[in-house]
Amino acid sequence: MTSGAGSHAGRGFRYQDAVGARLIVGAWAGEFRCGGLTPEGLDDFELEGEAGHVFVQVKSRRDRLGCFSAGEAAGFVRDLWKRWSTSDKTRSKLLLVLERAVAKLPVGPDSGNGIRLSPSDPVGRLLADDPHASMLLERTRVVVMAAPMEEAVRLISEKLGCPPLAARIHYGAIADQVGELSDHNGERSPGSFLSLSLSDVERIIDRLSAAISLADMEAAFRLGLCEPVDFLEPLNEPDFYNGVDVQPGHLAAGLFAERPEARGRVLDVLIQRRSALIVGPSGSGKSGLMWEAARTARHTVRWFRVRSSTTTDVPSLLRLADTFRASIHVPVGYVIDDVGRDRADLWDMVVREAAGRPDIIVLGSIREEDIFLLSERARVPELRENPDEGLAKRIWTELKARGETHWAGWAEAWAHSSGLLLEYVHLLTQGRRLVDVLQEQVDRRLREERDSELQMIRLASAAGRAGAALDVERMQAELSMSDEQIGRALKRLIDEHLIRETGEARIGSLHLIRATHLFEIVHRIPPPTITSTISRTVQCVATEDIESYIARTLASWPAYRANLVQALKQRLREQPNLREITSALRGLDRGRIATAVAEWLPELERLGVPTTQATSAVWFAVAKTEELGIDQLKPLLDAAQLLRAKFHGDDPRPSLIQELRTELTTLLVAASWVDLTEFLAALSGANIPQEIIDILSSLHPDLLRGDLAAVQALLETVCHISTEVAQNWVDRVGQDALLQRVSAETPWASKPVLRREPEGFAVTADIFYISDRSQPNIHDEVVALCRRLLALTPSAELVISSAIDPDGIPSRVGDYTLASKRIPRANLPPKALPQRNRRWIAAVAERVGAQSETHYLATGKDLLDRLIKPLEEIIDGVLRSKAQNWRKHLDTLGSIYQAARLLARPANADHLTSAGTAVASVSDLQNILFQCSTDLIRNLINLPEHWAVSTWNCDQIIDQIDRATQEPWHLISGVPPALTRLRDLVGFLRLIIGEAGSQNIKATQLFGGIGKKADRKNALRLVAANVEVSVESKLKRLQRHLEQAAVATGFSAKASVRRVNKISGPWPFAEALVVVSVDSVFDWMKRVDTLLESLRKVAGDGRQLIVVPARGSFAVTSLSFSGVSSFFPIPCSDADWLDSLGFRILEGKYTTLFEHLMTALAEVSAIHNFNCATKDRASAEREALKHALADLDHTASEFEALFLGEAARYWEDFKILMENIREGKINFARIIRVLMRGEVTAATETEAFLAMRLFVLEFDALTALEV
Repeated sequence: MTSGAGSHAGRGFRYQDAVGARLIVGAWAGEFRCGGLTPEGLDDFELEGEAGHVFVQVKSRRDRLGCFSAGEAAGFVRDLWKRWSTSDKTRSKLLLVLERAVAKLPVGPDSGNGIRLSPSDPVGRLLADDPHASMLLERTRVVVMAAPMEEAVRLISEKLGCPPLAARIHYGAIADQVGELSDHNGERSPGSFLSLSLSDVERIIDRLSAAISLADMEAAFRLGLCEPVDFLEPLNEPDFYNGVDVQPGHLAAGLFAERPEARGRVLDVLIQRRSALIVGPSGSGKSGLMWEAARTARHTVRWFRVRSSTTTDVPSLLRLADTFRASIHVPVGYVIDDVGRDRADLWDMVVREAAGRPDIIVLGSIREEDIFLLSERARVPELRENPDEGLAKRIWTELKARGETHWAGWAEAWAHSSGLLLEYVHLLTQGRRLVDVLQEQVDRRLREERDSELQMIRLASAAGRAGAALDVERMQAELSMSDEQIGRALKRLIDEHLIRETGEARIGSLHLIRATHLFEIVHRIPPPTITSTISRTVQCVATEDIESYIARTLASWPAYRANLVQALKQRLREQPNLREITSALRGLDRGRIATAVAEWLPELERLGVPTTQATSAVWFAVAKTEELGIDQLKPLLDAAQLLRAKFHGDDPRPSLIQELRTELTTLLVAASWVDLTEFLAALSGANIPQEIIDILSSLHPDLLRGDLAAVQALLETVCHISTEVAQNWVDRVGQDALLQRVSAETPWASKPVLRREPEGFAVTADIFYISDRSQPNIHDEVVALCRRLLALTPSAELVISSAIDPDGIPSRVGDYTLASKRIPRANLPPKALPQRNRRWIAAVAERVGAQSETHYLATGKDLLDRLIKPLEEIIDGVLRSKAQNWRKHLDTLGSIYQAARLLARPANADHLTSAGTAVASVSDLQNILFQCSTDLIRNLINLPEHWAVSTWNCDQIIDQIDRATQEPWHLISGVPPALTRLRDLVGFLRLIIGEAGSQNIKATQLFGGIGKKADRKNALRLVAANVEVSVESKLKRLQRHLEQAAVATGFSAKASVRRVNKISGPWPFAEALVVVSVDSVFDWMKRVDTLLESLRKVAGDGRQLIVVPARGSFAVTSLSFSGVSSFFPIPCSDADWLDSLGFRILEGKYTTLFEHLMTALAEVSAIHNFNCATKDRASAEREALKHALADLDHTASEFEALFLGEAARYWEDFKILMENIREGKINFARIIRVLMRGEVTAATETEAFLAMRLFVLEFDALTALEV
């Protein structure tokens, strides 16, 4: 007995009921011999007849899942056999009915006979191990029923000679009876199941034949009220994805991309509520989802599409349902597409009348903006199913298969579309659908005289295409609308996805693409003109978006600049606002830059400059570089000169501020320093009128008060605009008084000094180097001080600054000076200048970048795929000394090189913001293609010349390949295998070049010319494998020699040598680690110098060597030495490398405490020595001293616990030493710095601290060894 679960699960629209009706109709029509059908008996169905008993199992399948697999089918058959084995009808036959075919299994006829399984077919082979197979395999048949209702209707129509419409009525009654019996049998036990016999079918048909009136039935169709929906006849429309209304035939043709999750939710609602309304904006896929849901339910629901019906026709539609004998099991369904098109009343009446009839299903779609027209909304569930990534991927897959999109992936286009289906398909296909939908929306508003909405569309699209939003209150004032008028209009436009809310009292376009097309549509037939709308939009744009609107609008229509500037003047005069003026100035500058770049870029090809080098030419242009003396750079310099010439034109900024001078006089006096600084920065590069200079000079900013960083930013910017104004401001407060703020408010800065230098007037000050803990990036601190000094000293032409030690010497480690600067003003530009330069780079990147990241990567992948074969062939030929087809391969590599020159990285979306940092330069992917198509081969051929640089070049390519694998390759299906293959190839070449170059021979001479003897396509691997063996042998030999050198100086040691990807000493390039076992750390310090000298000679000049002492298995890394030609006491932190030799880093408690103690002591000492942390200096210094003293006290109290018994007296002596340091009597910081510089000191205090350090290390080592 079955569980009965199948009779209750998903009772809504069951494929199983349709199959049952199809089976019994087939028996009635004489297709096969059967006397009756039992639903939900011992299986889904049982067929009884003279020919025997048949168990039937039914399995449905969603379209998107495609065919059943052979494994799935075998599983179904096993279930069927299991049920057979529990019955007493052992001579039964077995039938598996599937909605979809089985992969690699021939499709049988749509009947009860089907295909008999055999041991040789895909399903039979999977069943071979089943104990029932020998007996049941030949009794089991598989039949595919993709359209059971349609087939049953055909059989009835053919046997009775009646129209298909009448046959649908008979089918409905039979399927209804099957559903009724399924419900009853689900509650019954074996022996009491109810069946449907052939005589029952005959009685149903006879009874209905007498009652059917074809005239009544066809009346609704003749009048065009509705029509049966045909889900089987395909409608192959070539332009489907370019934009058409979805029809049932499109689904049958396989054009529609399914939405299974959304479809499932629609079906659930239809089952529970018997009606559903799909709501969404135009072009969001409403109709497609509606037809997809209807098609899925077609096996039991007889669908009719409502065409030209009105409210007076609703009774006729209801009578049609009665005529077709609609029931809860086999209902009649009415589909009403686009309810809002004069069909709102019809929809309301249909759902109202059908509300009490479970035998009628109503399904419709409506645009969001029309939903408010319905009065019966409470009766019908509304579903808003937005497109998702699954749908996006399926659409792209369909388009790609049909060759209707050149996009190599779907994800980026979907991201750019912001989840909007119209924009997404438009991006993929550049089709007409988006434009047609938008045109219809505009035309509808024209027909209905919805003028206020059209006015808003014009303004919002003008702003939206420039990435800007509108201020609703400003727009309302501009359009002279009441609150009610603007509220109604906005509601409808937002509902229809023509505009969107972007923030409080802000509206904007839904998408840049939509805005661009809308703008074109609403201006096809003036008035208004484009000029008029652009000018009106200026009055409505939100304050924060003025810059973007002006910049992008000017870039698109430079001819409208005069009108735009005039509109700006009007707005800024009516409501003067310094921030808006600043935004307008930046926008005008960006628009002018974009225009110049657009005119300049077409000239690059004539000058022989690839687009990927356009930004280099821009840098030369903005830096005003005239000559470099390098012939290869002459095209770039020519391009830069041409750009400067094109940009040398009318700048609208001076005239704008000249017109606004009255307003600016008031605004600038009241402006905050931040707003004033931004205003001045927006004038970068402008020829400022003298009247504005005078206004600025008349200001009296109090530079001696307020935040020093704000003072610096203001002076730095105004000095860039006008040194005269900056000097006037400084003179009013006094240069010396202003500079006093530097040491008083800049932590660790010395007092500035002004003096004459050969380069000109200079300002100097230094940074006191206290400690790494308080100053983790000392170089940046020095540069920051230089910026501050130049900003506060407008007359200075040079700044000089260093990080200095407590003894006044510039800080250094060994011979390396940490930070010492001597910078002319021209070499340290204010922030305003780099910001403006980035606008130039952004303008270039916007225009030369690839269409998208997807296209960029797809093109790169194609070039990589093309590169591999000729590169391998040429390398193989070089190593074998055989030049076969080289001309062909070199031509291919040449074409790849040329194509790579055009492979520009796409610009990011934010490149046109004022803070954009676009760099359209040569990418890693391009460099890989450049290097591998030219220099890589040349370097191999030219061996042994420049072999070390050639290996470095290989290292660079490998690094670039590694970085290139981090590109978003998921956009086009993953990292190209060619990259991995290329990395291996370059790695092999690096070995060969290094080995041959180090021996001063050609690669063909390696190992007695082994490459020449290699088979074709095998030379590279063969030679590289031999080099690998040779390199490993040399490294192992070096390892042994290092260990032997340690033994010769009285130590035992373990050495490890590993390769490095940099030129480091002799070949093979490697670094070495030597861990030396010592009896005590005291002994180590006495003998280490002799050991280091011995090891350095063995390692060879230029090779990095790390030497670490060890006590037992613990590496005392704090006593490590590292260096190339000289050694410095640098702790080794590579725990993994040490672990490979069997050592762990000693992490003793007291060693850690001692290091903290030394750091705190050094900080306290340095602060005292530099006379910092006093009342007249920066508060941060006093906080640092307070923290260091607290750290010192805390650490010392913990450290004291180490000294017990007789050792206590050592601690007392040490405490006296620390106290002297705290009081400044001992310059401990100087001692530390002297040691860091590698200088020798004989100070007693130095010896005391070194002895204490060794004592602590030895104590921790002994403690660790005892554990």
